[in-house]
Amino acid sequence: NPHFFNYPSLIFYLIAFLSYLISAVTNLSFNTAEYFAYDLQKIYFIGRFLVFCSSILAIVLTYKIGKEIVNSRAGIFSAAFFSLSSFHLNNSSIISVDSPMVCCVLLSFFFVIKIFRSNTELKNYLLAGLFIGLAVGFKYNALAGFIFILLAHLSHGYDKGRGNKKLFASIIFAVIFFLITTPYAIFDSGSFLNGIKYESIHYKVGHIGAEARLFSYFNYLQILLSDYGLIPIMLFLIGSVLLWKKNESTLIFILGFPLIYFLFVGSFKVYFSRNMLVIIPFISLLSGYAANELLVWILNAG
Repeated sequence: NPHFFNYPSLIFYLIAFLSYLISAVTNLSFNTAEYFAYDLQKIYFIGRFLVFCSSILAIVLTYKIGKEIVNSRAGIFSAAFFSLSSFHLNNSSIISVDSPMVCCVLLSFFFVIKIFRSNTELKNYLLAGLFIGLAVGFKYNALAGFIFILLAHLSHGYDKGRGNKKLFASIIFAVIFFLITTPYAIFDSGSFLNGIKYESIHYKVGHIGAEARLFSYFNYLQILLSDYGLIPIMLFLIGSVLLWKKNESTLIFILGFPLIYFLFVGSFKVYFSRNMLVIIPFISLLSGYAANELLVWILNAG
C-alpha cells in the first residue's frame, strides 16, 4: 500500500518491479528500505529509462496513427511535430507520469481507430479499454480518453443490442486494469478518496506560481503557442479546416478527446504545462495532415 493517491500507483509499482528484476538478474539482494534510502541514483535511472522508453514508443504510435488515418508521409510529419515539441522533449527526460500516460492513451486510440474504421471486433474494444485503464493507472486525467471510445462507437449508430455490449465490455476492462494497477483504491478506499479530494481542492484553490485568476484556458493557450510553436499551430488550424471540408466526422473523432480534455483541465484555477502533453499528439496529427497536403499541392504545382 503506497498510502499516497494524489497520483495512481502504476508508476510506483513499475519502478519497484524493475528494481527487483534488476536485482534478481544481477544476483543482488534487494531490501526495499535500504535500496530506497541508499541507492536513489538507481531508482532515478530506472524511472527515467521507463519514461524515455514510453516517450519513444509514443512517437512511433503517433506515426502509426497518422499513417492509419491518412498515409505514411502524414504519419512521418505528425511524429516529427510531436517529437520536436518542447512538451515532449522536456517530459522525456524526467520521471513523471505524463509520458507513460500519453503512450497508453495513444495505444488505446490506435485500437479505437479500427473501431471508427468499421472493424468493430470485440478485441478492439477490449484492447482500447485495457490501455485506457492503464493510462488512468498512471494519471487520473486519462479518464477523458473514454471520449474517443464513445465517439468511435457512436459513429456506427449503436443504440442497443450487441454493439452496446462491446462498449460496456470496454468500460469493464478499463476499470479492471485500473484496479489491477491501483488495487488499494479498493483496499484503502478512504485514503484513495482523500487523495482524489486533495488534488481536486489543490487545483481549485491555488498553487503558487501556477495559478490563474479563475479559469486557466488562456494560460494553457499561451503555453501551447509558446511550447508547440507558432508554425505548427498554424498548420494545425489549416489541417483542421482542410479535414473539415474533406471528412468532418474524422475531424470530430480526432479532436473530440483533446477538446473535452482541454475544457476540463482549463476549468480549474491551477495549471501546469505538463497537462497539455497528452493533447499534443492529436494536434500533431492535424499539423502533419496539413504539411502533407501542402507538400502534395507543391508537387502537383511543379
